[in-house]
Amino acid sequence: MRTIPLTQGYTALVSDVDYARVVAAGPWYARIGKCTVYADHTYTKAGKRMLLSMHRFVMREYNPKREVDHRDHNGLHNWRRNLRKSNRIENTRNSSVRSNNTSGFKGVCWAKSRGKWQAVIVVKDHGTFLGYFSTAKAAAIAYDKAARRLFGRFACTNF
Repeated sequence: MRTIPLTQGYTALVSDVDYARVVAAGPWYARIGKCTVYADHTYTKAGKRMLLSMHRFVMREYNPKREVDHRDHNGLHNWRRNLRKSNRIENTRNSSVRSNNTSGFKGVCWAKSRGKWQAVIVVKDHGTFLGYFSTAKAAAIAYDKAARRLFGRFACTNF
């Protein structure tokens, strides 16, 4: 594992085998996204400014219909075993709890009208109701069970 210095005091990690190629493609800078920080590089191609993300560069994946997913959700951990090719849906399924979440669990919210916790999972842009529960933890367990069954290796669970 080797470190690549970025701007704003950040560093990225890459596999030893990719280090020389990544350094040669630089310089790299830190881009702060919604949920994580990414390592990016800009370059000019045919007079047009282009963006290259380090995780896509490491995976040699430039197809805009394909994405590269970080297993651990950290956009600076760009070693090969932490990256996997995915599509938009798979990448979304592997997202963690959003910052505006009030329950502390993915797929769980308070159902005010019922006075209970509700578990919901989104499949193909459609929310599927999983039930009402007396505790947020019980609802999170129900979400996790459904996520493992529906999303397989891309399931990002609460526990």
